[in-house]
Amino acid sequence: MTRLLTFTSLAAVLLSARPLPAQQSMTAVDSAVHVLNRLAYGPLPGQANRVAQEGVWHWIDRQLQPEDIDNRILEHREHEFTVLDHSRDDLAGAFLSLQRERRERQRTMVPRGDSATRRDPGRRMSSRGRELRQLGGQVGQLVVVRASLSNRQLEEVMVDFWANHFNVYFAKGLDRVLLPHYIEETI
Repeated sequence: MTRLLTFTSLAAVLLSARPLPAQQSMTAVDSAVHVLNRLAYGPLPGQANRVAQEGVWHWIDRQLQPEDIDNRILEHREHEFTVLDHSRDDLAGAFLSLQRERRERQRTMVPRGDSATRRDPGRRMSSRGRELRQLGGQVGQLVVVRASLSNRQLEEVMVDFWANHFNVYFAKGLDRVLLPHYIEETI
């Protein structure tokens, strides 16, 4: 009986509901917002209106030719990131030597009581280790700056897609120091 009552109630609600209005076509600004949400990291203030005036298809065509897009704002800001000043080989060598130092310190662990303690006075992170940690932090910041300041939004979305697809991120081993060069040269 309850099932019949529920079905009857549902049928009454559906039959008494007004038909939905015909779907209206999207305006040029709506279309621009849609494209910027799909092919970029979302619209910046005023960007949807500019893309609507330019034409969505024209904006997409320009994004497919990223080398023709002026990106001086991003290029100027990238100079603040010192991780880009280091060569791939120097960063990899520094990271590997830091890993060797860490393994050597772990070998010098001396058991005392129930837990192991280190008797190494140089237990603190070396200045090279702090520098590499700082450079690794810059990689994460650089990703955000590129996504927000680049005029080549489709390119940045594709770089993010392929880095995610290949499971490349800066918190994974040697990727910490090689990610900027990998993105620039490979992806």
